[in-house]
Amino acid sequence: MKKYIVIFLTIFVMVINSCEDVEVHYPIPLQSQLELIIIATGSGHDITVQFDPNDLASELVDKLNEVGLSMDDVEKIVLEGAAYIVVETNNSEAVINDSVNARYKGPDFINMMYVDQLNLGLAVNIPQTEILTTECVSLFNSVLDDIKNNESLTDIFIQSKGFIVSGGTDAIFRVVLDLTITTVVKKTQTIFDPLG
Repeated sequence: MKKYIVIFLTIFVMVINSCEDVEVHYPIPLQSQLELIIIATGSGHDITVQFDPNDLASELVDKLNEVGLSMDDVEKIVLEGAAYIVVETNNSEAVINDSVNARYKGPDFINMMYVDQLNLGLAVNIPQTEILTTECVSLFNSVLDDIKNNESLTDIFIQSKGFIVSGGTDAIFRVVLDLTITTVVKKTQTIFDPLG
């Protein structure tokens, strides 16, 4: 019997010594959408809509809670990309140019993306993944840093400024800016490593 106890204790000690704590980093994706209703005329449109970043923070907290995590587990949050999606229009013949700009904690708008010669009828529900400007990515990442660090948040202003190129003199269309955000979380996990 003593022999079995010694063998069991030896195996137990080997298992305990083979366990180690490691830091694991993994991404959690989040899609967030900002909606604009644009009334465009041949002479141009210029609308500004404000969004509360606390709504984005709530979405993020809910997503983390779904997988048993909290903001304390977040290492970083970054904007990966954005898409311009026309979801509805009253003029399927209209072709528009649109500059989308953003402002956060500052007086000036920063260009986010530019949509050129977009046929509204052909573009419905097809994401336009124009390249985001570096300045805009920095702006949104500062919003995300403020969320991560629990800083005070002010509204984000999104401006749509453009005109109808052809296909009539006016159009009303609804656009969704679909933001792709990645949250990197850091957790310590205990792993069994018999070679460790």
